[in-house]
Parts: sequence; C-alpha cells; structure tokens
Amino acid sequence: MILALGGGAAAAVYAAAPAPPRSVDAKRVDAMMKRNFFERGGRSGASVAIAVDGRVAFARGYGDVDTGTPDRWEPATADYYGAGRGSAAPRPRAPATADTIYEAGSISKTIVATAVHALADDGALSIDDPVARWLPAFTNRPELRVRNLLEQTSGISDFNQPKYLGDFRGKPVGALIAALAHEQPLFRAGSRYEYSNSNYLLLGRIVERAAHRPLEQYLAQRFFTPLGMTRTRFFGFASRADVAVGYTLEERERVRAYPWDLRWTGGAGGLTTDAPDLARFDAALMDGRVIRVASFAAMATPSGAQHPISMGPYAQALIADRIGSHRELWHNGAIGGFHAVHALFPDDRIAIVVLTDQLNSRPESLVGPLLAAVVPLTPYEQSTQQSASDAARALFGCALTALIAAIVAGVWRRRAIWAVALVAIGAAVIGLALPLFVALPSAFAYALVPAALFALPWSRLLRRRSTA
Repeated sequence: MILALGGGAAAAVYAAAPAPPRSVDAKRVDAMMKRNFFERGGRSGASVAIAVDGRVAFARGYGDVDTGTPDRWEPATADYYGAGRGSAAPRPRAPATADTIYEAGSISKTIVATAVHALADDGALSIDDPVARWLPAFTNRPELRVRNLLEQTSGISDFNQPKYLGDFRGKPVGALIAALAHEQPLFRAGSRYEYSNSNYLLLGRIVERAAHRPLEQYLAQRFFTPLGMTRTRFFGFASRADVAVGYTLEERERVRAYPWDLRWTGGAGGLTTDAPDLARFDAALMDGRVIRVASFAAMATPSGAQHPISMGPYAQALIADRIGSHRELWHNGAIGGFHAVHALFPDDRIAIVVLTDQLNSRPESLVGPLLAAVVPLTPYEQSTQQSASDAARALFGCALTALIAAIVAGVWRRRAIWAVALVAIGAAVIGLALPLFVALPSAFAYALVPAALFALPWSRLLRRRSTA
C-alpha cells in the first residue's frame, strides 16, 4: 500500500513538473538590432521588450533617443499643433534604455478597445449598442454601432486633418463630435473598412461616459496600476526623466519633429509608455487577466469587411496576420517623430514591442527576426511582418510570370518545355523572396525579371540553331 502511494505520488510529481521556462536569445537580438537599426543621417533610438509565458523576459535599449543640442528642426510649416520648439537649453546626448518613455501613437487604440471590452464584461455597455446611446449627436445614424467604431467600419471621416485642426483644436471635444456626426458618411456602416482616427476618438468618449470618469483615470485604475505599468500614461508622461525625443529624416538628416497635442488625439493616440510596460499589458491581455478570454477572442476576430491587400484583415485595434505558422495580432503607431509596433502571438504566448524615436523607421520589419530569438523560424518567415499580404503578392508575381512563360512558349515552340521550366524556376525565386520587400505594383517588374533573364539566352540559342 505504501509503495503504491509512493509510486503514485512520484508519478504525479513527475507529470506535473513544469517545462523549463523559455528564454530569449539576447545575443541574437543585440546582433540583429545593431545590424538593422542604423539610419542614414543619424542613429535612431529604440527600445525592445519581449514577453514570454506571461512575463517580460527581455528588455533593452539601442541607439540614442536624444542626439543633444544644437537641434535642427523640420520646416516650421510642420508645426500643426502650435507646440513650438520649447526650451533651447543645452542637452547632452542620451542613449536609449529599456525604460525610455516614447509616444506610442495608434497603439493607443488597442488599449482603448480593451477598455471598451472591459466595460462590456462589467455590463456597463455592449459593443452592439447604438453609438447614439452614448453620443446623442449621432441620432441621425441609428444603424451605427459601437462595433463599427472598433472595427473601423463606421464611414466617419478622419478628424486628424488640417480642416478640423483649424476649426476645433482648443475647443470642447463635443463641438468636434457634433461636426463629425453631421457630415455625410463615406459609406454605410459595416459595408467596408476604412481606417479613421475618429472612430477611436469617439470610443474614448464612450469609455468616459460608461465609466463615469475621464479616460486617462479609468485606464490607470483598470489597467496601468494593477499591472504595475508605472511608466505608462494617457495624455501625459509618468516621468520627465528618460523620455525620448521625436525625430524624422529631412534630406537624409535626422532632425527634430514637432510634437503633437496628445489631448487632441483622444483615444486614437494619447498613449505614452515604455517597452516593458506595453509588453506586460500584451501578456496580460493574451492570458485573460484584463478582459475575459472570449472578449479577447472577439477583439482578434476580423470584421469580414473588405480590407486593402497591403495588410492583413483588421479586427478590433488589432490586425490579424501570420508569420509562417505563428498566428499574429499586431498594430503600429506613428506620431510626432515616433514609430512603434506591438505584436501578440497568442498561441505561442509571446508579445513583442518595439518603440522608436524616428518617424521614418520601420519597426514592423523587426518583428519576425525578434520572434526568431524565441522560437525557430526559417529565413523566409523572419523576413515577413504581414505574411498574408506577402503571400498575395507572391502569388500575383508567380501568376504574371506564368503568363509571360506561356507567351515565351508560344514564341519558341520547338523549345517550349525548356522555356517554361526555366521561367518557372525564376518565378519561384521571385515569388518566394523578392515580393516580401515591395508593394503590389512592383510585382509586375519582378515578374518580368526571370522572363528577361531566361528568354534572352534562349533566343540567342534558337537563332544559332536556325542558322545552322
């Protein structure tokens, strides 16, 4: 009896033994960032965080987030928000750290969408509520639902453009909302997708009304404080120490970008954070610690509306995509000299955050290589950020090349089989590699390359045989 109990206990302990914690290959990340994150005209600053199995497993800064004085500014005409140049006091060069605070731009939308679902989980609202329930200015659009705002299928024009800035910046947000409500919709709600910052401006206002408190206060109480996100704020900064300066490229030189009015952006772009904080949020979101698992699944489900081929389908402040066999949910943000991306891999329980201080940087291209520092990926998978759209481009390039191959076969009938075979090889190379780095129109050019490479030598060979 004792032996049986002892054996059972040992078996239970053996079965319950946890798998060793997964780690991040820090040397690989360092080498990749140092190789990829230098820009012409100056060194960009970036902070990277990777969460694995619910915890932040890696966080590090690269480059400089402040090149120091003297500053060179982008043209004064870019000062859309009247922010000016601020203090001209001398500043030393400052390196990026893991804890550097950046403006995160449209990544704010993921936070706000999560807040909407948190309120829905609490029974304070429903994502199928008419928008007019919370914003009476929209009584003229009874078909418009909160869901349409989340999915960017509302047909409301984007408020973040000069005509609205000139008329409404500095005025109560209610006046702007009334103007948006009375404009002619771009399309019927739910009929198609079109990205508009107005959707999340309105959602921020709905959160305030459903929560009975300001947006920044609700987010802090519901998410930031419980998750230990001590360096994250909406419409402000948790600290003035270790804050990145925003830059852009002008004539290949790194110059200061004028800051944006974060309060004007509302729920569409008011987030400031550091990389570890955002990775903590993403890990908690995937694990069901901030909203219900079913609510996160709803956030991750595309609307079914028509989307542009240049990206995966938009869900609710997350773009549904894949990197190889790994399901990916991501969103980026660009604002006032900053460019950021966060990518969630729910099936792998991995979250990747890249925050940069240069508007022209391409942090999206780093997600695949960073994922490869945790899980095995092929070189092809590492090079993709938006694999669904890349596959479409590759197929398009191959299809066009096949058409060219058919023409080649028709011209050179005696050697048709060889012409088709050689062009097919070229199509495979071009289709699987080059379209990863180009937009759809460039597929035409890449499709012509193998035809030209193989058709020219074959035409010479056939000429020789015909004259022999």
